Amino acid sequence: MKFKKALWKGLFALFGLANIAIAAPESLMTISPGSGQYVYPQKFDISIDISSLQYLPSPLAPPYYDPTYPGSFIRINAFVNGVDATSWFNECMQEYSIPEFNSRLLLCKVVDHTPFQPGTNVLRVEIFDGMEINYAEVVYEFQAAQLVAKSLPYRLNVQGQSVNTSSGVQVNYGQVVHISATGTVNTWPSNPSFPISTPRGTQVCASTSTCIMPNVAVGALLVKIGAYGRWMYAGTNYRLVADRPGELIFGVNDKSEQVATSDNIGSYQVTISK
Repeated sequence: MKFKKALWKGLFALFGLANIAIAAPESLMTISPGSGQYVYPQKFDISIDISSLQYLPSPLAPPYYDPTYPGSFIRINAFVNGVDATSWFNECMQEYSIPEFNSRLLLCKVVDHTPFQPGTNVLRVEIFDGMEINYAEVVYEFQAAQLVAKSLPYRLNVQGQSVNTSSGVQVNYGQVVHISATGTVNTWPSNPSFPISTPRGTQVCASTSTCIMPNVAVGALLVKIGAYGRWMYAGTNYRLVADRPGELIFGVNDKSEQVATSDNIGSYQVTISK
């Protein structure tokens, strides 16, 4: 199979057929964050897991991939609601990295413009490696198209089912903000003996669990900077020093499977202040 694939690629390159449309099979990639509701599309980082695309060269760079050359052997296209957004995606794809041997990511960093609009946005990314169209789709709901600065203090509710709750509050690198929270969340309503959680959380998730943050209490309030940022424990009071610019996004620590979070009841009232 590898020999056949290499042979076809060689023929395509030899005869300049890289841009000819062919009937190609499709295989799925993964886009993160997944489908969800957000306030603003700006400051919105997106990562694409391409670990299953074993035939892509590394690094993904000329002569194999060159977005400025129409005859590039490898092609990456992006669409938002069916409209070509490839130029935006090539611009935002500033980093190509191999964090692990078996995990490769394309990182689409924020730029000063966006193809997303208020309402429903279907993002589709396709990578054609000469034989297959590898693709992924997500659906984002945005409340607004333009970024509007939130004045501090700012208050919002984080629902118990939350995995990614957009705050609309942007922080700059090195900026310090204080996060305080009250309220209760029931993370296991079908088990009356399981404790009701405050923003501090209840029982600690095991290191081998599928919790959003293992080794951190179930039900704890979490925060991250940007969709691609690392989760941090916020609890009831947290002094955050921004290690990168981006939007503050909140979540409630629980198993990452939707079946585990969808039955959560309650919310946390969060205040972000200087």
